[in-house]
Amino acid sequence: MNIDNFSIKIDAKGSNKLIDLVSDLFSPAREALIALGQVVHLGRLEVVAKIMRRTKEIAQENGTELALPPLKFLVPFYEKASIQDDGSRELSEMWSRLLATAGSNYDERMVRFTSLLSELSVQQAKILNEVATNFGRPIDDRGFELVRQDFVKYDIKKTIRELHATNHDVAFNKLLPFLQRPGVSIARIEFDIERTSDEHYVWKEDQTYCDERRLDFEILVSMGLLLHISTDFIEQDDEGTGVALECHAMTELGYAFWSACTSAG
Repeated sequence: MNIDNFSIKIDAKGSNKLIDLVSDLFSPAREALIALGQVVHLGRLEVVAKIMRRTKEIAQENGTELALPPLKFLVPFYEKASIQDDGSRELSEMWSRLLATAGSNYDERMVRFTSLLSELSVQQAKILNEVATNFGRPIDDRGFELVRQDFVKYDIKKTIRELHATNHDVAFNKLLPFLQRPGVSIARIEFDIERTSDEHYVWKEDQTYCDERRLDFEILVSMGLLLHISTDFIEQDDEGTGVALECHAMTELGYAFWSACTSAG
């Protein structure tokens, strides 16, 4: 491949390798290769090469033909991906799947997804995936619509008011099916009872949230990927037991971002 006339921002060897990788993965037009070589600044080429090899495997496994995404996506993608921690299998897989998604079903919002992914720590990536797959059932469009209605719109308060439970046991058992769904992580459930330390009413089913992860949850909330909901004690309409709830739910941005970074392209 003749690249003598390229004005390249990385060394010639690295640029040549990157162009070869892009050509192998996307089979783009020569003009796109030249433009990419002119503007991209890479940290570690070997990290990008690993991501692209995995992207190619994902596409082959699913019989997907990848088209070259716009430079507006590719330049920040390669630059941000090239400086990630090479030891993070979870993050590397997310970068590969985001590239596969962009190559098969590009959306301009994915430019923002590259920035979000570059900000995630390994711990935060694990938390987001655990919330999305809570209780072993990965969230899908239908599941997110339930989360959006019940949690993102704060209809959770209406649900608690309409439990029609006359005692704490009934209220707790009615809440469990409602809360055990992907896209939601429960931090605490409390009842308006004198023995607040009663272990019988302590929420233990969801292992995603813990105090050691609180800061990471707060960061995910600040990024707009999760929503934090904390209620005061809510009395039921029939004057049954009072219930207080603290939880985190996936936002629309969080669901779209997670889907793009975990799909098969």
